[in-house]
Amino acid sequence: MKFSRHILIRIWGATFLFLLVLGSISYIVPGKFSTGKEPVKGKYRLASVQDGELMYFEGPVYFEFADQQGGNKPTPVFKLHFINQDVSRGRGFGFQIPLTDYSGQIHTENFKVSAKRKGFINKFETVFGYADVVRGETSLFFTESGSISIRSSSQQEVAGEMNMLLKDAKGKSMRIRGSFNARPLRSEQAF
Repeated sequence: MKFSRHILIRIWGATFLFLLVLGSISYIVPGKFSTGKEPVKGKYRLASVQDGELMYFEGPVYFEFADQQGGNKPTPVFKLHFINQDVSRGRGFGFQIPLTDYSGQIHTENFKVSAKRKGFINKFETVFGYADVVRGETSLFFTESGSISIRSSSQQEVAGEMNMLLKDAKGKSMRIRGSFNARPLRSEQAF
């Protein structure tokens, strides 16, 4: 009895150690991507989870102000263009934020996707975005929920973070998280 108790304690200890190591390894993200680092000016870093697969996107990001043509009166919007440098993986991501109080630049604020945006009338009153990524078959994803947080803003750069859930027409979802430090879009860089 004493001998079997000693073996059980050793087996339990080895199992606990194995689970501890396995749990620690599962939190280590593979690859060179680190969400702790801030992207350099004019760049973004995003991690995307789709169908349980983790993908990383990095590249140039630009911002611009424009008038959204919808409804009775044009509404000023702030646009973010995340360019995918590897075109074989898709064109990238785009987001627009309607501005109710436009003073020439965007304010530091947390902008959320509104649940009431489902109707045609309300679609210009909330954060709207898309993802054009190639994965198996080409598919466009559109914002479902989440937010974009503007951390700092000036005429020459806008920095912030995002955490968004997007879905395609077939109901597949994609979660994207990361940070950006956008430069102004120049007219010769039009998309």
